Amino acid sequence: MDVEESAETVKKYVSDGGYDWKFLLDTNGEVFVKMYRGNGYPTSVFIDTEGVIRGIRVGGMSRAILENRLNLIKTW
Repeated sequence: MDVEESAETVKKYVSDGGYDWKFLLDTNGEVFVKMYRGNGYPTSVFIDTEGVIRGIRVGGMSRAILENRLNLIKTW
């Protein structure tokens, strides 16, 4: 989920990074704060295909860490 940024900014980030997973836009920050109780940036919420939250990480991470987390979710 991308919080409080424009669709154009996120589209460029996804394209530049070569990412192939879904990014959700939360343009006013409401979903991040109310649904996920986020209070720090960046916060990554890992959700499986059934909509179950499988992990939360506050703070930055390398691409390798991110890909490892995503691959782990696929095994559940």
